[in-house]
Amino acid sequence: MTGDQVPVLAGWKDLAEREDRVGIHPGDPILPSPAYRIDEALSRYLCRSSFARLAQETKRNYTDDYCLFFDFLWGREKAWRDATADDLWDFEDWRTRSLRNPRRIGGARWNRGLAALIRLYEWAVQRDHLTVNPVIMRSVLGRSGQRVLVPAARAIAKRNSARWVYEPASVRRDLTAYAAEDRRWVIEDARDAGRYRKIRRPIVIFDPVRPHLAQYTSGINRGEKVDVRLLGPRERQRLLIDTEQGLEPAMFWLGESGMPLTLSAWKDMFTTANQRCEEQGLDLFAHAHLLRHTFAVITLEQLQRGHIAALGDMNPAQRLHYQRIFGDPMDWVRRRLGHASQLSTLIYLHALQELEMETRMALVPDTWEDPRDTPAAALGDEKPPRDLPEEKETTW
Repeated sequence: MTGDQVPVLAGWKDLAEREDRVGIHPGDPILPSPAYRIDEALSRYLCRSSFARLAQETKRNYTDDYCLFFDFLWGREKAWRDATADDLWDFEDWRTRSLRNPRRIGGARWNRGLAALIRLYEWAVQRDHLTVNPVIMRSVLGRSGQRVLVPAARAIAKRNSARWVYEPASVRRDLTAYAAEDRRWVIEDARDAGRYRKIRRPIVIFDPVRPHLAQYTSGINRGEKVDVRLLGPRERQRLLIDTEQGLEPAMFWLGESGMPLTLSAWKDMFTTANQRCEEQGLDLFAHAHLLRHTFAVITLEQLQRGHIAALGDMNPAQRLHYQRIFGDPMDWVRRRLGHASQLSTLIYLHALQELEMETRMALVPDTWEDPRDTPAAALGDEKPPRDLPEEKETTW
């Protein structure tokens, strides 16, 4: 549509020249408010800042992110200049976790939107359009040990980003046996008792070909589909799979009632196990987070042993090629644990060193002479070997 076809622009025959004079180029976004007003500072940012030099696809994505956040603010009767840290906090919660939003996003999409907001508000503060940046930043240690600024909004990648976990064949056999026997029995009992039909507001996976998609079956989001990977812990408690035998929980571990285990139930299991060990005189104690440490230490040890063994039979060029393909064991464990920096993973090196020493000390034979049994009078009586050079007095 040309300028003379739009009533508001009627008579602006020189529109192209006017746009050139103010630096507006084809494809530059212009964001009017829902009240059809143009913010001069916002338009200047979109057309005459570093934003204008971004790749076209990046500009389009960032503009979509701006529209979503500005609409969110408009619902609170605020313009983009009026945003506060609390607004950003609530927007992040709505975008990534809120049950009222069936189109939630994951960590990568949120980080992209946050990068767009950081660029806008840093520019606005530098140009004195704002005095306070609503995107609160905090200082952290980077991967190379340097201090860097990152957004202080709540992190979601660590608990929401998917990661593969590998286990030995013996563990897989145990998991298969549990799924085929114990888990199947409690599901059948719960199904016969009608427990799954009593779940309020169930979220159901109907298509086994696309198990990552579920559907709300009641409430304000009825009929809406959601990515299972974006569901929080409470929603996953009511996530079911529609099978030929009937509904069953999507969660793998179930209690005797056939329902998913709650957080308190997991904690009680460790408490009970620790009490039983103490009653039997076993010096063992564990908690849920200790499993994470155990996984990290054992995995790092096995990877390191294999890494060293493989590199030992290679020449320098082959070693470099191997390391480029398979990377560093420490970095692999870092990614499995969800650490942003390898510095956080270095703590497991200390655990490996302690494990190495404990193992070696356990292998010391009992027949070795205990130095504590040596009489004090005999200490220091040993004569030095004859081939040692004579000690000469040195003046400092």
